[in-house]
Amino acid sequence: MTLTLRHMLCVGFQDILPLDKVQFHHAQYLEATLQEYRTVVGTLTPALADSASFTSVVLSLDAFASLRDRDLSTYTAPVQWLQLCKGVTQVFRITLGLLKDDSEANINKIVATSGSFVEPSTIMCDENRNRFPALLVRQSDDSAEDHQACIDTVSYIGAIQGAIEGGEHISIITRRLIIYPVLFPQRFVQLLDEHRPRALVILAHLFAVAVHCHTSDWVGDTPMKEIQALAEFLAPEYQHELAWPLSLVRQPGS
Repeated sequence: MTLTLRHMLCVGFQDILPLDKVQFHHAQYLEATLQEYRTVVGTLTPALADSASFTSVVLSLDAFASLRDRDLSTYTAPVQWLQLCKGVTQVFRITLGLLKDDSEANINKIVATSGSFVEPSTIMCDENRNRFPALLVRQSDDSAEDHQACIDTVSYIGAIQGAIEGGEHISIITRRLIIYPVLFPQRFVQLLDEHRPRALVILAHLFAVAVHCHTSDWVGDTPMKEIQALAEFLAPEYQHELAWPLSLVRQPGS
C-alpha cells in the first residue's frame, strides 16, 4: 500500500482523493512499514528474510520517488535518501546470506536478473569512469579515501550513461537509478553531507543521466529540479562543471 500511494502521488489522483488525504495515508503506511521493518531487521531469520528483502526494495523505490517532494528553496544535499539506501545495503547483505541456498526465494530470482547490473567488474572499469573525465580530477582537499569514493561513484554514473548510449530500455535504466545509489560508497554520502563541491558536481551528473528517464512515473521532473538547485547553490567557479547537466535540463522535452 505504501508504494501504491506513492505512485498515486507521482501520477496524480485528483479524481480519487484530495492531495492531503493521499499524503496523510502514505505517511501513515510508510511509518507503519518502517516500524515493522526495524523490528524484523533486528531479529532476522531465514523465514523472514525474503519479505524483509522485498520491503527493502519498496523503501528504496519510495525514497527515490520522494525526492520530488523536497523543498529546494534552501539547498541541502539529499543525504537522507542516500543514508536510507546505505541501510538497505546492510539488510540485503544479511538477507541474501540467509537465503543463499534457497532457490525458491523470490528475492534470489530478482537478484539473478540483476547480476550484470551490480557485477563490480562491469561497473568499476575505465570505460565507465572515463565517460566523465572532468569528474576524475583529484582536488587539493581530497584524501585518498575521498578521491576513491568519488571515482567509484563516477563509475556507477558512467555505467548508467553507457546503458543509455547502448539503447537500454528506459524501465531498465530506471532500475539502475534505484539500485546504484544503494551501492555508493559511504564516504561519498559523507562528502555530500559536508557539501563538498566535487561531490555535489558528481551528484549533478547522476541527476543528469536520470533526465533520460523523466517520462518514468518514479522519476518525473526530479532530476531537472535537483540540477537547477545545485546550479543555484554552487559558487560561480564550479558552474562550468555543470555545463553538461544544465544542457540536458534546457533541452526541449526535458
